[in-house]
Amino acid sequence: MKHIQSITTPLPIQKARISSNSQYIAVFMNKKSLIHVYKTENCSLVAKIEDTQAGIADMYWVVNSMQLMVFSEYLYKVSVYNLVEGNMCYIKSPKFSTDKGFSFSSDGKFMSLI
Repeated sequence: MKHIQSITTPLPIQKARISSNSQYIAVFMNKKSLIHVYKTENCSLVAKIEDTQAGIADMYWVVNSMQLMVFSEYLYKVSVYNLVEGNMCYIKSPKFSTDKGFSFSSDGKFMSLI
């Protein structure tokens, strides 16, 4: 096995998810409810996401690989971060915080969330 690149984070990584186009990797550091998003090409930091008030329970990539859904603890909200435009929107009080509570249409244009 050949070592190609490595990422150094300020805290231990609890979870990592690679985008569907393999251009980004999101790493979750639970101790501070912190997510870092890196480009896989050169390991450059693209975004820092922190939610110290609601906490972070999980994260999932949107089909287009340009947005990251972040589920807060205690089902308070789902935040959707747009990495291209640098903005965020949220959906209050989702019923589930696992990958079984949402689904995307086959073309990736729509999402259903329970």
